[in-house]
Amino acid sequence: MRLLSKIITHSLNVLMVISLAGMGILVFLNVVLRYVFNSGITFSDEMSVYFFVWLTLLGAIGAMRSNQHLGMDSVIKRMPRPVKIVFYLIGNGLMLYILWLIFNGSMKLVQLNWHVKSTAVGLPLAWVYGTGVVMSVSMALIIILNTIRLFMLFRNKDFINLLISKPESEEEIAVQDH
Repeated sequence: MRLLSKIITHSLNVLMVISLAGMGILVFLNVVLRYVFNSGITFSDEMSVYFFVWLTLLGAIGAMRSNQHLGMDSVIKRMPRPVKIVFYLIGNGLMLYILWLIFNGSMKLVQLNWHVKSTAVGLPLAWVYGTGVVMSVSMALIIILNTIRLFMLFRNKDFINLLISKPESEEEIAVQDH
């Protein structure tokens, strides 16, 4: 299971690096071509936006996986363990509902735009709207797996604290990754 998690995390990081590099290279080349040669790459702006969308939503998946999204855990940290678990489950339920809304809307947009091509690149717009599908499914799986892990490790009193608490320093993030 850890090997699969590492492979998925590495693949996610590689895709984010490719997106960031592609976006940076296209924008840089387009700026140089416009100012130096009074020319440009026609698909550069559109493609860099696509890279940015994928980079952002893939980054959201990575942040969810390592529990780095912003959260209001200062009050919950001070509550007794049963209350922490109840709030955690309520929060997970709300997040799953929001992810369902994102998934449902993204699927409708993918279906509507499967044959619609973008103007400059010529890719189906479904590739752009598909990011919502990938993000919502991935984040929902992470939430469901964390909830299952909570009940499997229910006797471990510190496990809920690991799920709820957000890292407050780079050292804490490095410890969580290993």
